[in-house]
Amino acid sequence: MASSTYETAHFILNKFMEAIDKNRQVNTLKKRDMEVFVDYCRKIGNKPVTINTGIRQMKATFTKAVEWGYLKENPFKGYSLIKYQKEIPRYLTTEQIEKIFEVIDGNKIYRLLFAFYVYKGARRDEIKRLEWADVTADFVIIKKSKNYNFRKIPISGKLREVLAEYKKGVGKIFAISSDQLSHQFKHYFRKAGFGNIRLHDLRHTFASQLVMAGVELRAVQELLGHSDYATTLIYAHLSKEHLKKAIEKLPY
Repeated sequence: MASSTYETAHFILNKFMEAIDKNRQVNTLKKRDMEVFVDYCRKIGNKPVTINTGIRQMKATFTKAVEWGYLKENPFKGYSLIKYQKEIPRYLTTEQIEKIFEVIDGNKIYRLLFAFYVYKGARRDEIKRLEWADVTADFVIIKKSKNYNFRKIPISGKLREVLAEYKKGVGKIFAISSDQLSHQFKHYFRKAGFGNIRLHDLRHTFASQLVMAGVELRAVQELLGHSDYATTLIYAHLSKEHLKKAIEKLPY
């Protein structure tokens, strides 16, 4: 299990036990305890997507407990995710991307980081783990993804231009903490006038711009490394071709 995955699982399990009772034995847990957890998450201001992440993680954790023989059955098996109105992904325009590059200016580390985000669509942990050996003449190879599959993402002309500014080294490309990375990018976003943009919106930018350029959603799914096609469908509203095919299915 990747360290980031373990940390997430540990954090959510602790939050769950805080919600129900720290002294409860796992073999006494019932499906209704998940309701208590969900209510607790709502009370502390967690967003629906965060709550669903917690539900998924708890179900996965107890599935493992069954596999390892600690429990006979998963008490949360069949528990459904909460339903909510999903937000339309936020993304940057071409002009906004250029503005952030302008604001970053001579900070070479963050210039390259930003380029990897908007031209690769990689996740934060994927970018942090990148090594120079993962960057070939034509591809960036993401070896340790969220779903443990590797993917090869072609290098675009824009990213090639940025990479040309750097001498290829050895080992990790970025030696930087997650907190420092997030803090510095927030500074650049505010300075550029886009204070509402989050780091993950850069991944949305990559996907959204591809879809608006006419790239098929299946190709976007592969580039993003989504294991579930339904996850990629959040960008469907941006695809004119997708809407055209939908209308053509009318029987009259």
